[in-house]
Amino acid sequence: MKHVLVISYHFPPAGGVPVRRALRTVRNLPAYGWRCSVLSADRPYDPFHPEDPEGLLHLPPIVRLLRPPARAGLERALVAGFAVLQRARALLPSAPALKTTGPPGGSLRRLLYDSVAFPDPKRPWVRGAVAEASRAAREDPYDAVLALGYPWSAFLAGSALRRALSVPLVLDFRDAWTENPRGLWTSARHAALERRLVREADSVILATDGIRDGLRRRNPELAADHFVTITNGYDPSEFPEPDSALRDPERMVLTYTGTFNDAWPPSPADQTPYYMLEALTRLSAEVRSALRVRLVGRVGAAHRRHVEAAGLASIVQVIGPVGHARALQHQLAADVLFLVVGTSEGSAAILTGKLVEYIGARRPVLVLGGESEATRLVRSRGLGWVEPPDDPERIAARLAALVSDWRAGRLAGPSPEVPELSAPLLAGRLATVLERGRERSATP
Repeated sequence: MKHVLVISYHFPPAGGVPVRRALRTVRNLPAYGWRCSVLSADRPYDPFHPEDPEGLLHLPPIVRLLRPPARAGLERALVAGFAVLQRARALLPSAPALKTTGPPGGSLRRLLYDSVAFPDPKRPWVRGAVAEASRAAREDPYDAVLALGYPWSAFLAGSALRRALSVPLVLDFRDAWTENPRGLWTSARHAALERRLVREADSVILATDGIRDGLRRRNPELAADHFVTITNGYDPSEFPEPDSALRDPERMVLTYTGTFNDAWPPSPADQTPYYMLEALTRLSAEVRSALRVRLVGRVGAAHRRHVEAAGLASIVQVIGPVGHARALQHQLAADVLFLVVGTSEGSAAILTGKLVEYIGARRPVLVLGGESEATRLVRSRGLGWVEPPDDPERIAARLAALVSDWRAGRLAGPSPEVPELSAPLLAGRLATVLERGRERSATP
């Protein structure tokens, strides 16, 4: 079998969405003739996604798991500083306007990511990562290197290993970089680095067609087949047995699993429960009595206060972070799952890993979002419903209709299958890209 080094800063015990793409890659590639080593960090640090130690109990077979020091002191200091600024901001006598143009602290973050933390706060990890991967290659050489980003620092590690070991490099964009909806990496310096790395790579994988098309526009001299879309995929082998205790026969269960970004105020870049909570306040008492909303994951204190202040504690359960397997059980137990997609520039390219996982759970999905790859998929495949993300009246009307359908028994049964989003199938496409990368690297 051939040997690929998968560079993924996010790997168990790290949790959340960033881990899933890497795990599904290393679990399914061996079936296509590629054994995998993984280059991660000793304790991957992510301030937005809590750790999931249970993930260590379910690691797929790996040749080697390399864990150089994360060296996350800089990022921890930055996060602590932002927390102080947010608390100070909350004490200002005039409350900020509800609609903002980007994530809180966006201007300061852009400055930091263009200077001391360029291209991102994981940068201090790179030197040790390259050194450890190079040492391991002396005993068991790699036939290819696959680097997953974000963080973009993983691409720097991949680039250094490509030069040092003369192996083909494939970059995997889990997210957009310079056209990311959060707008944190928009400078000329980031654009130049993205361009250099994309041109240096033997192939580039993108999680959505929108990200692919953006990179093609910015690199018109590269062949079209240099860029390949491989979406996120759900892995049937990950789903546990359902937990019947999570069912609620007396109420329609509407569930969200994952992290809500940036506590307050919501911006077009955010995944926020704000408008869903506002929609709940507009429902009649009779409809509310038949509804149970579960927020499973990281929810900011401001949103928790919103639940209490709006008198929604009898409807909304803020469950908090759980292990991935438990989150999947919550998905399986839901009558409807819901997803929030931002509306900022670049959001049209979003097809979240969360939505793909919801599809794997075979439960209908309510998407609150503008026009995007996610909303088009839900509409075209009959997977659920789409409503504007910031219109509480429209959302409330949809919720009332769903409760009516639930009472009439019209929500029963699994949602349609989307087999082309299966992670084992997508791993076959990735194997083809890795093979082609080897061929291109070998061509004089």
